[in-house]
Amino acid sequence: AFRIAVDGFALRWTAGGRALVIYRERQRWPDRWTDRHTLAAFRAEATAPQGVVWTDLQETWIAA
Repeated sequence: AFRIAVDGFALRWTAGGRALVIYRERQRWPDRWTDRHTLAAFRAEATAPQGVVWTDLQETWIAA
């Protein structure tokens, strides 16, 4: 079955209600795992659930 696992979370930068977070994402396919490094950008938003919105995402695939 398909699965996603994430680990290695680290806060890389914050300023003016914005933040950059990195983490590793792994996806399990029926015959293999795939890995990628991910950089996600967030912005504080009082009306959003949990007070934050996800604004940008960059993924870099890691060769198996």
